[in-house]
Amino acid sequence: MRSQRASLRHLSLVALSLVAACSSPRSSGNTPVETDASADVTSDLAVDVAPAVDVPDDRVAADAPGDATAADAVDAAADVGDDVLPDAGTDVPEDVAVAVDVPADVPVDVPADVPADAPPLACRSDRECGARAQVCERTLGICVDCLTALDCTGTEICAGNRCVPAPPPCRSDRDCSARMQVCNATRMLCVDCNTAVDCPPNNVCNPDGTCAPQACVPSSVTCADASTVRVCSADGRTFTSTPCPAVANGVSRCGEGACTTACNPGFADCDGNAANGCETSTLTSEAACGRCGNVCPSAGGSAACVAGSCTLACSAGRGDCDGSAANGCETNLGSSNAHCGRCGGACGAGLTCTDGTCALTGCPSGQTRCSGTCVDLNANVAQCGACGRACSLPNATPACASGSCVVATCSAGFGDCDGSAANGCETDTRTTTSSCGACGNICPVPQNSIPACVGGSCGIFCATGFGSCDGSNANGCEVSLTSSNSHCGACGRACSTGQTCVAGACVSNTCGTGLTPCPGGVCRDLARDPANCGACGRACTAGQLCTASTCVSTPLRFALTWNVTADLDISVLTPGGTVVSYATRTGGGGTFDTDSMAMGPEQIYWTAAAPAGTYYVCVIPYRVTSATSYTLQAFRGATLAATRNGSHTANAPSGSTCSATSPYMVLAFVP
Repeated sequence: MRSQRASLRHLSLVALSLVAACSSPRSSGNTPVETDASADVTSDLAVDVAPAVDVPDDRVAADAPGDATAADAVDAAADVGDDVLPDAGTDVPEDVAVAVDVPADVPVDVPADVPADAPPLACRSDRECGARAQVCERTLGICVDCLTALDCTGTEICAGNRCVPAPPPCRSDRDCSARMQVCNATRMLCVDCNTAVDCPPNNVCNPDGTCAPQACVPSSVTCADASTVRVCSADGRTFTSTPCPAVANGVSRCGEGACTTACNPGFADCDGNAANGCETSTLTSEAACGRCGNVCPSAGGSAACVAGSCTLACSAGRGDCDGSAANGCETNLGSSNAHCGRCGGACGAGLTCTDGTCALTGCPSGQTRCSGTCVDLNANVAQCGACGRACSLPNATPACASGSCVVATCSAGFGDCDGSAANGCETDTRTTTSSCGACGNICPVPQNSIPACVGGSCGIFCATGFGSCDGSNANGCEVSLTSSNSHCGACGRACSTGQTCVAGACVSNTCGTGLTPCPGGVCRDLARDPANCGACGRACTAGQLCTASTCVSTPLRFALTWNVTADLDISVLTPGGTVVSYATRTGGGGTFDTDSMAMGPEQIYWTAAAPAGTYYVCVIPYRVTSATSYTLQAFRGATLAATRNGSHTANAPSGSTCSATSPYMVLAFVP
């Protein structure tokens, strides 16, 4: 229906244009008027097009003379519309009188702002149209009255690039049917179009509601100029321009809607990658000399590309004797009898070319003449494998074996430890700990030490805080100089009676038996304290136990502590039936640590994987004098697996032992 309305409106515009051409004062040569009648036609059409009905005579008589002819033309256009739209008049009731020839919103012949004989002014920007109080229509490149309603004044709108009075208000397309227009519901105005569907074919709908020919074919690609590509928008109204990219050593030009590259003289795009432009200099590139793919041959010499032509400089002893650049310097001038020493220098009968000189033939079998001397190229160090190839190897005396240089002997203090003759005797056996004194002799790394190789003999450097006080490297640095009373701070420096070695210094011991004062004045049991195991500040890692001043790993451990001075005993019945306690300190793979008569800890631990099964753990009160609270913990490595808390107020009967049914059994544990 919308396309039919657009076609009908187009026919009406044609009819009005013919009437205006015949009846306007323009035809009689009167006062100059606007050469573009589109605004007049639009105004008459917006008012005069209505259903063909009987109009009272007094309404017709009221028409202005100039409008009568235009109305006839519109009626004629309406007749055409009847053929297309037979029910076009049904929107108006038959018993309601409709004024056909209501005076137009704009007179037919409104004087133009620009004289009729003034041709359109070409432009590229609004500045060039300022003298006419116009704006630039950049698609057509001419000055016009308006592009949108913003270029007009008051309530005018822009129609056909001319400012005209705004159409009447509307609420639906029905209100605009008499004008063969549609209703813009947002603006509540009758307009020619809301979308391109309301316009004739190949037209677009402008934002001001007027139809206009497409500026371009949607999505088409053309050249805006010699260096710019432009793409038509989806609505055919505007372009998006993109400059052709700059290219190295060339020029990018737009042709047939695409950017192409023209390389500067002496350059070419040999890799086919547009991103790096014309990357290859065909004047100097040996791989593309004069053109892409033309590789300069270099066999027997050094190739070069000069001004786009290949040149070849032969190496010493080589010659291009066949004159063909394709195979380079193909001739060995040192051994060719036809070209001995130079191209064309042939040796006579009985002569052989040796080192570029024609000499008498006659070396014994297995020997070759080098510089006039017959040598065995398989064994001669100065001529090994070929004349003039002398053997020279680092830190070694070389030899020639089967035409190859090998190591005969290594220099003192060096060894050929990797077995490669190419780098000679590469290893310094005087200082290398992995080959000390001889290849493969690795210096050991005993406890608390750093290995060293000095003069080809293995030694050690002690880690900070340790010393090798027994003079033996075999056991490393066995003494802690920070805690040993016999070697405090240095080997042989003993502390006096009543003193203890703390952090390498002898200090008075104010702690009780078995305890050592540590920094901060805190007394520590260095034999059992995991945070100060064997020395102040030497902590065991998670999952380790400090016993006998040594950190040991314990995959299974039970620990007992209590809150007052008393004598509680930890006891474990192992899956094998053995009871481990202070009385039986080892069994079933477990070990009893220390019997404490203070507040613990007492511990039973395993340093290897504990046997599978259930372990029954008992807390037996051997001697208590008051209520004693205890805590029992079970560890799998560094993980606390179980905790039991309890208390005892009385001593256990003499001979009490641990069993699954003992009243003192507090934990049945499966590792």
